[in-house]
Amino acid sequence: MKPTFTYCAARYLDVWLRKESDLVQGLRSPTHKSIRASLAHFNVSRGFSGIANSQTSGKVAALLLEHDRYVTPKTAPTRVVNFASALESDLGYDNLLSAASKLLWLRSRSPFVIFDNR
Repeated sequence: MKPTFTYCAARYLDVWLRKESDLVQGLRSPTHKSIRASLAHFNVSRGFSGIANSQTSGKVAALLLEHDRYVTPKTAPTRVVNFASALESDLGYDNLLSAASKLLWLRSRSPFVIFDNR
């Protein structure tokens, strides 16, 4: 049986209230702890080797702030791609388009859309 819209909406609201609203609050001024918690929440921390190091997570936070500036609905897709590219070029990470979209969504929500192949 297919779940109803009301059921799905209630489930998403529950996740928002229990977890994601705190993560959004934490990324207003990203810290080592809030970056790690956000990556863990979306199960994307495996792509961030060395993230336990506060210096590395600090660099991720700085890149997040840089790529979250002057965003419009038209520039949002480019911002996600550029953030993922910066993570690759500056920190040596690879293929983090999904993680980049999730961090930017937590930071600003609109106009970002989470990219997830699941």
